Amino acid sequence: MSLPARPSEKHNDLLNWAKEYGAIVHGSLEVVVDDDSGAHMRVKRDTPSIDGRTVLLACPHALSISYLNAIECLPFVSHSKRLPDAFIKALSKHTVTVFFLCQQYLLRDDSFWWPYLRTLIPPEEGEKLGTPLWFSETDKQWFRGTNMKVGYEDREKEWHSQWAEGVRLLQGDGWSTERYTWRLALWAATILSSRSFGSQALVANTLRSSCAAGVDSTIFDESFSLLYPVIDILNHSSNSDTVWDTTKLCFSVLAGDTHLTDSQPVNISYGSKSNEELLMGYGFTIPDNRFDHFVLLMSETPLTDIQRSIRSRQSTRDTPIRTKHPIRSPPSDLPTCDSSPLTALGSFPHALLDSILLLVANQAELAYLSHHPTPDFIETFRDLPHATYRLISDLLQTLHEKLANLMTQSIQLDLSTPTEMTTKTTKTTTEQNARNGRIYLKGQHHILTTCITSLRTHLNQALQKDLYSLERAIAFLSPRTITHFHAGFVRAFGTAEVSGLRDAGWEEVVWALWLCALLWPYHNDYACVSKAPCLPLEPKDTLRVEPIAVALLAYYGETYRHGLPDATKYVGAKDYVGTAGVAEEEVEQAAAEIEDLYVVAPELLGCDPDKGPAINIGSAIHSSPDPHPGLHSKSNSNSNSYANNDASTTVVDATSATCPHLPYGQTRSELTTSLKRLIRWSIRIVHEEVFQLVVDKTGPQLVLWIESNPI
Repeated sequence: MSLPARPSEKHNDLLNWAKEYGAIVHGSLEVVVDDDSGAHMRVKRDTPSIDGRTVLLACPHALSISYLNAIECLPFVSHSKRLPDAFIKALSKHTVTVFFLCQQYLLRDDSFWWPYLRTLIPPEEGEKLGTPLWFSETDKQWFRGTNMKVGYEDREKEWHSQWAEGVRLLQGDGWSTERYTWRLALWAATILSSRSFGSQALVANTLRSSCAAGVDSTIFDESFSLLYPVIDILNHSSNSDTVWDTTKLCFSVLAGDTHLTDSQPVNISYGSKSNEELLMGYGFTIPDNRFDHFVLLMSETPLTDIQRSIRSRQSTRDTPIRTKHPIRSPPSDLPTCDSSPLTALGSFPHALLDSILLLVANQAELAYLSHHPTPDFIETFRDLPHATYRLISDLLQTLHEKLANLMTQSIQLDLSTPTEMTTKTTKTTTEQNARNGRIYLKGQHHILTTCITSLRTHLNQALQKDLYSLERAIAFLSPRTITHFHAGFVRAFGTAEVSGLRDAGWEEVVWALWLCALLWPYHNDYACVSKAPCLPLEPKDTLRVEPIAVALLAYYGETYRHGLPDATKYVGAKDYVGTAGVAEEEVEQAAAEIEDLYVVAPELLGCDPDKGPAINIGSAIHSSPDPHPGLHSKSNSNSNSYANNDASTTVVDATSATCPHLPYGQTRSELTTSLKRLIRWSIRIVHEEVFQLVVDKTGPQLVLWIESNPI
């Protein structure tokens, strides 16, 4: 069992020294040391309870250690040899304070602050400080592939660079720097990160008023760290209701509204910090930390003029796009029946959502945002539901990638080990590091899985209402079209099983062919060569109107309420490139694949091969193509297998004669042109507007989103 809390002689000496210089320590408090909490303060046994709003501790500003002492900003003095002026001017406040703290530690008994410094974990035992920079290489395995690894590597690089520059400047001023080692500087920097208070958040104004007349007040414009002996003994508790207070003379801690009773620990709150922040800055973690978060860092993406214009009106415009965005687990009581995307996105900061929205919005949506400015992202998402689905899809993809990295890490480590320490009288540094690493990883895993579950739940509910999976969409085709559709895929791929086609990488092609098969019956004489639109805004009255086709036609019609362009904008590939972000090469390659597939299996679009030769969509057909090429991966397929015009290729010329079995009496050349336009239109639609990449229990898949009442 762990040893019970016991008095600390060094800390008693510290209290006596501090009180000699004006510090206040409530008579019912004592400092004790145990294996779980280290040195901490508690109410003495068998003493009356302490009333609320009672002063517990007070430390004069004169006892603090900070940049003000290093530069001797009176009345703050260094009590030692002053650091060179050139050194102070050349380095940051943080680096100057680190070297000043190193100087004081090296002075030992000759330092004014030695009664305080001797109570701290010494540099030679720095591993006990518990922050990742002090972890052994073996212990750092807990952070492979995590944000923590990036964070502590960047911090170590920055601190080491500052130390090297400081040593160089001191040497240039004739100082002996042999004892100003990297280990000592790392110790000092860790002490500042784990025990200090920020000047801006705490005492900037009172310190400013404390300084002598004539002092440059601009030194308080940027925050710097201050160490307050005695007060920094207090440990962290997010539930603590103790109160901070500052005056011109001192920094105080008062009891909260509740009474402090016999043997009760006295804590303060360091703030609403995640386990990553706690471990990085203070060397500990909290199981089931309700303030825990996972950080997403967006890459810096150049914005177009219209994106920059919209960004300037967003309420989060002052937040850089490339910044750390913390996401938290959704509330445990989140209604599972709430299908609102805003509910699913509640765990994500507005700045992140605003940034992603700019990047996923298509040109029509950006135009709408430009003409309907609103700083409220909630209103934006309500007006642009399609962009919301693309945003959720992007988030799901990103979160799945992050989770996959964590899962790879978790497989190599034992996360099932209890987070409670073993019952030993002392705990090794490796045990403590493993405990903290395990708690951190579990927390990151929990945040990602709960956020993914929340987004998935929303999309699964939407799939039942507004979203159409490929399987569901095929069922909307007429029975005759489904028969041809399946026959065509069996002939082209050897299977019509959607899951197999999806896994092989052909999902986008199947969707584009589905659009062609669905909308081909609605082609009328508008589709002739002389009249450019590949789609009319209304189907012929004599044809049966399928609901989903009407929805698509309305969605792309001139009457659509968000002002999306009509179908004519999608006809000419040259005109379309650069407006919707689809590369011409990508369109042409995908269209060529579909044309080649049609040549192999004309049934795909419902043409009856018994009524005549296949329509020459691809302009070239192999003399003897394999009628059953079998299912193959798109990534390994040769997109030119049917398109190469060489000596072994037989070209079937399109006739100009009118064929009675072709729609509207079109010639084969007119029909070929119409089909090519429809194919390219379908490819662009799949790449752009209403198709979303959704990750559900079966894996990633494209789905179609049709507004409930699009007309």
